[in-house]
Amino acid sequence: MITITEAADALRISKSTVLRSIKSGRLSAARNDAGAFMIDPAELARVFPAAAGRDATTSQEAAPAAPEVLLARLTAELEGERRLSAELREDRDQWRDQARRLAIAGPPAAQLAPRQGLLARLFG
Repeated sequence: MITITEAADALRISKSTVLRSIKSGRLSAARNDAGAFMIDPAELARVFPAAAGRDATTSQEAAPAAPEVLLARLTAELEGERRLSAELREDRDQWRDQARRLAIAGPPAAQLAPRQGLLARLFG
């Protein structure tokens, strides 16, 4: 978990951008005992993928990352991908269930009966 300042420095964006994302609900963060926001690095990579990718290539060119840092970053990225995969799987299952219910129910009764013409309805 990292602070807003650390997140902004890592992504090379302003602290207000990170805070605005938290307040709008795009980025989830928890408050620590002191009341400061703490952000999961995987969440940052999910919300700011372009900035995270830019930062990763820049840091790799500057100096090789320590294996522990690389492992932590990849673990966080993997967790984000797993979360996204689970959400997509759940959405797929909901759409499949809805399609089955609609297929079983068939068309509404109003569509089954042929509609009468204007004269038949008036003089019927």
